[in-house]
Amino acid sequence: MEFTSNAEIDSFVIGDNTIELIGYVDGIDGSKQVKNNTKTLFKFILNNGQGRRIRILMWEDMAKKYEQTIVNKQILFIERGLIQNVNMTFFKKEENVVPIEVCCWRNTTIKILGRYEELGTIEPQSTINTCIKNCAKEIGKIIRLQGYIRVEFTLVPMGHSSYGNGAIVDDVYRLRVHIVDFKDDPTLKSGVHVECVGEIKKDKNDGIFLQLENMSKIEIIDELVLSTDNLRRGIIPPETRNLDDDEKNKAKRSRIQKNLDDSGINFSRVDLDEDLNWGFRIIISDLNWDSE
Repeated sequence: MEFTSNAEIDSFVIGDNTIELIGYVDGIDGSKQVKNNTKTLFKFILNNGQGRRIRILMWEDMAKKYEQTIVNKQILFIERGLIQNVNMTFFKKEENVVPIEVCCWRNTTIKILGRYEELGTIEPQSTINTCIKNCAKEIGKIIRLQGYIRVEFTLVPMGHSSYGNGAIVDDVYRLRVHIVDFKDDPTLKSGVHVECVGEIKKDKNDGIFLQLENMSKIEIIDELVLSTDNLRRGIIPPETRNLDDDEKNKAKRSRIQKNLDDSGINFSRVDLDEDLNWGFRIIISDLNWDSE
């Protein structure tokens, strides 16, 4: 059975109580008491494997029935869910959920169809080959890229769930990587050359990161290992847009000037003279050292 498509989820209308939704659980908020401790609310997130995550709400008897049953990576079929607006007070952009929610009410039926791994992942129709430098242009798309592990992957708790977190680099560019279904792999050491397949996303601060569904989406591709010195060169986040030459030069000038300002040397006059062959030459006049 296919998961609900992006087009169908994007067409959901507030107040519709006849929707059908198929996806797998990739985050569980858990249960809590609300409305002055008079109501039980159970929340989790359903993923369609194609770039859409939507929060599911269950109240009272249904919450108590499913809070111990529903687990991560479980495939669910929700029939006659009610679409409602998300409470923007609690909406977190970094969770990458759509701005609507599905409320399971008394006429809603839930069917557990099995485990996501057992039925096989849904392969995207197309995977875009790109690189860390340019990957930010593919927000919301499934991409394939290569890099070297700079920050080794570890488990990071998030509410009632957790995810794997690390970073890879390619030349001077650096990219955060999140793994939804994380299992420790001792072969994924710092400097190892890997290939990743996942979705490019933005966090609440518009930072770019790559989200992988599971450990099968990151593979060691050869025996190359990058040295620590070369790994440390990877410091620049993916480019969110193409900079023209004037903008690139302005950024370089700003970085050089900051380094000079932080150097402890008092320059009464500093010129940054662009050299077509060598980048920038620093022309210093009236040099005075700070003295105590």
